[in-house]
Amino acid sequence: MSFFKVLLALFVLLLAALGVLMLWGVLVAAVKILFYVGIVVLVGAAAYKMLSKSEPRAELGAWPADLELEKAERLLQEVRSKRLTD
Repeated sequence: MSFFKVLLALFVLLLAALGVLMLWGVLVAAVKILFYVGIVVLVGAAAYKMLSKSEPRAELGAWPADLELEKAERLLQEVRSKRLTD
């Protein structure tokens, strides 16, 4: 009877080792998949940033509304100068 107990214990040990190896394989596969998904996300974010319309670079502390106001003032000055020369 003890011979069968030893065989059963070895069989259980073998199944436990296979289970641990199976879990290790699942973890490695998950890490690989996450790595490739991360690369795709980084490439996509970089492409989006490169292809998206970028705002004009402002001076430090300048708001976009201030930049639009400066553009309007320059346009008015150009119109006034053309009016004076005509």
